Amino acid sequence: MSSPKPRDQIERAAHSLVEEVKNAVALNLTVVAQQNNIDITSEAHTKLMNLVMQSIDEGYHKGSRTFGKHVEEALVGTSAHIVVVPKKKTA
Repeated sequence: MSSPKPRDQIERAAHSLVEEVKNAVALNLTVVAQQNNIDITSEAHTKLMNLVMQSIDEGYHKGSRTFGKHVEEALVGTSAHIVVVPKKKTA
C-alpha cells in the first residue's frame, strides 16, 4: 500500500480541525445553555446548534476549494526548491 499523498494528508488534517471546532462549539453552547447563562429553550437550542453546524460545514466546503488550491501551490512551490545533490563516487 502506498503512502498517502501530502495533499490528501493535509485535507484530512483540515477536516479533523473543522470537526474539532464543531465539537468545541457544540459543547460550549450546550454548557452555556445548561448553566442558564443564556435564556434559551430546548427547541431554540436545537435549532441554534443545527444552524451553527450547517454554517460551519458550509464554510468548510466553500473554503476547502480555495484551501486546496493554496495547498497545491505550496506543495508545488516546495518541490520546485528541492535540490538533488548527486553522490560523489569514491575510489
